[in-house]
Amino acid sequence: MRIDKRVLLKEESAPSSYFYRVLAGGVGFFDTTGSVNMFYNASGGLLGGGVPGNSYVIIGAPQLLLDLFDYNGDGLIGPNDQQYAQLLADEIVAYVQQGGSYADIPFFFANEFRENWQDLNEQFGLNLPDPNGFSQTYSGSDVPDTETAANQSGGISTFSLGNNFGSAFLGLYEMCFSITYNGANMFQGTDYIEQLTALADFNGDGELSGIGQDQNYNSDGYIGMVVLALVSYMDDVVDFSSYDLFDILDSDGGVLGFLTEIMFSPEAQETEAFGGNTVFDFLQMVFQRWVDTGLIDEIPTAPDGDGGQSDYDRLIQILSQYGEGGTNFQDILQLLSTWGQGGGSPTPPTPPPTPPPPAAAP
Repeated sequence: MRIDKRVLLKEESAPSSYFYRVLAGGVGFFDTTGSVNMFYNASGGLLGGGVPGNSYVIIGAPQLLLDLFDYNGDGLIGPNDQQYAQLLADEIVAYVQQGGSYADIPFFFANEFRENWQDLNEQFGLNLPDPNGFSQTYSGSDVPDTETAANQSGGISTFSLGNNFGSAFLGLYEMCFSITYNGANMFQGTDYIEQLTALADFNGDGELSGIGQDQNYNSDGYIGMVVLALVSYMDDVVDFSSYDLFDILDSDGGVLGFLTEIMFSPEAQETEAFGGNTVFDFLQMVFQRWVDTGLIDEIPTAPDGDGGQSDYDRLIQILSQYGEGGTNFQDILQLLSTWGQGGGSPTPPTPPPTPPPPAAAP
């Protein structure tokens, strides 16, 4: 089947094959020279834990990212895909140097490319290898990404909070921001920009935003920083390997529900965060910032009512919030009406046994 470029491009403004160079070249996401614009390194090494992009495999990527960048179809994004993108870009450059034009050849992301690579070869005289199962790396060696992934952090998902100290949220934000900002022209005629934005839009405002110099506490970047800090504080006392970023985002409570769950855990009330404050204190401060900036209406309460606080601690918390716009007198009456009836109040100590009566005088 010959490729009908008019049908594939759909619009005159749709990307041409020049963007294979953008994908793989010196300003590209897959640049094997280690460009700072490479989308692995766009996250500041967070997703790869500081491992150079040309040797790190992204495990557990959502289908959207696989559709875009998994050129060899192995369900991973890694050195094999980088190398294939480089070979592809080299072929396109050679075609242009021989008198062709970038506009001649349509641009495909990975999922469509695997279906059309043979037609590209036949129609434009390219010499592209079969991308399916391609296993070369930038060094020319044959090392499948599946093999690299199995030996990388025990094969744990890149997006598990047990990997790289919970950097997944911040790393995903940085990655999506870099892709949509640096590669905007590459996505013309598609809805990929909107999909990538939604992927890391943790605060639900329809945009990707960082904390910036104005300390934007509502931003997606700040939410990522909060999760990163939380996991770094509690990594020694909580096994975060069962927490996956995308499972959290797909849950009813989302990231705020996850933070609420952790905030009211016993470990959060016992683990120090900074300056003598516990993780519970830290998250209370974070939630208060979100109340102050309008992201949420109020600080969440624990699913079971008070998260195991003693009645005394709960009273102190209520009194600290007393006043206009805060706790009212009914909250105090409600607490006093159930004082000592659950709610995590301390169990009174068992009284000592009654001593025996003194012996009778002879």
